Amino acid sequence: MTPAPSRFSLSASLAALLAPLLAAWLGATLAVWWSATGAFQALSPARNPAIAQRLAPVEEPRREALLRQLAGEVNRHMFRGWTRAQLALAAAALFAAWMGGVLRGRRRALGCLVLLAGVAAVQGLWLSPEIERLGILLERAREEATARRFGLLHAAYSGSDLAKLALLAGGLWWTRK
Repeated sequence: MTPAPSRFSLSASLAALLAPLLAAWLGATLAVWWSATGAFQALSPARNPAIAQRLAPVEEPRREALLRQLAGEVNRHMFRGWTRAQLALAAAALFAAWMGGVLRGRRRALGCLVLLAGVAAVQGLWLSPEIERLGILLERAREEATARRFGLLHAAYSGSDLAKLALLAGGLWWTRK
């Protein structure tokens, strides 16, 4: 007597996991954008009168510096975790696609996933750590050269994030079946 064939297929299960992984990555990217800008807005005395009132005894230049530093710390903490999560998402997406057979004959999907992994690696291993380092330097002393480099790296990160968003949307499109 032979056992009944199993309906469970690891390959099919992994293939079915790819679209939810990419969708979660896309949604989390948008949430991080919203949170990153929200930290500076929430800790701005101009936009949050309650904070301005509670910190009124602190002279304005020190208050502004303190609140910018707090917003920076919140964002640094968030981006440290987010870069690690993106590297894990990239690895999981590549694994699911490869082992699930999603990539057979689908060069666009493969290219998209490889580019996503590359963007995650560049952001996580170079851009984020360097932006964090320069952000801390800027909180201590506002130097024009440091601010300019920070701005360039921030623009590169933002641009790569827009590219990542397009790649995630493309990846969802190409892996929809």
